[in-house]
Amino acid sequence: MPLYELLCIARKTAVAGAKAIPSGATKRILGVAGFGADKAGAGAATSPGEEARLAAAEQRAHRFDQPKAILRMAALHVLDSGGVVRKFENLGDKALPYRMKRHQEIFSEGIYCTMLFDSSVEAMDALDKMLKFDERVIRHTLINAGDSLTKVTSYAPPENLA
Repeated sequence: MPLYELLCIARKTAVAGAKAIPSGATKRILGVAGFGADKAGAGAATSPGEEARLAAAEQRAHRFDQPKAILRMAALHVLDSGGVVRKFENLGDKALPYRMKRHQEIFSEGIYCTMLFDSSVEAMDALDKMLKFDERVIRHTLINAGDSLTKVTSYAPPENLA
């Protein structure tokens, strides 16, 4: 099986139709359940400063959900087709080299991530088609890294395992 590398640029913001997390759940996740409405009663509201802090904390907590979900979907596809996933790497937030239009939106920033895997050509083609229509992906590239891991790295299989 050939060795492939997937380079994926994911959007930093959630897709418009994505399911939002309720504010009470965010407060429980972040461990601030004693603030605002939970502390003073059901009718009281949180202060504007606290709401801004909670919104910023929620964005930080869910920043890498997009690439994680994309890589999980890609890895499951590779594993289901009999392939092997070798490595995941999150390269973080970066500005795009130029503005890119995808799914009727224009992007200037994205989250870069890579996945190294062995797979058949048919499975790689199906993965390429799947990523093409995924709204969370701004751009993706599948690179044939070599025929096997031994040609790409200095890895040598052990002679005798017995």
